[in-house]
Amino acid sequence: MAVLSAATIGGYRCERHGAHLQCHLCRGMMPNRTNLQVPLHCLFCGAYWSSQNVTHGESTPVCSRDTFRPISERTATRIPSTTHEMNRHEQDITQRCIAKMGKTVQDVVAEWFSLFNDR
Repeated sequence: MAVLSAATIGGYRCERHGAHLQCHLCRGMMPNRTNLQVPLHCLFCGAYWSSQNVTHGESTPVCSRDTFRPISERTATRIPSTTHEMNRHEQDITQRCIAKMGKTVQDVVAEWFSLFNDR
């Protein structure tokens, strides 16, 4: 398998220490492509790079195949630390409220996703 920092794909070569942007969907990194002469094949990096069998390297991670697993196959065991802007006190309060409702974090996440799907 190739490493993204050494790959040349479709005329574009990703530089190991070049500027990279964080994908808003998967939080992986994709090259900052200011040269519009060479098309960016995928806005969500990993979908394209994975299709090319290009994997992440230490300096330039891309989406793992696991990123594209359906939400129904995932489990949430805790509230992410960024949910309350790293405020541990607020996270603890939220965790206690969920527990007092007799639910788990997974139950609440599943409920939220069903509400979003019904929109």
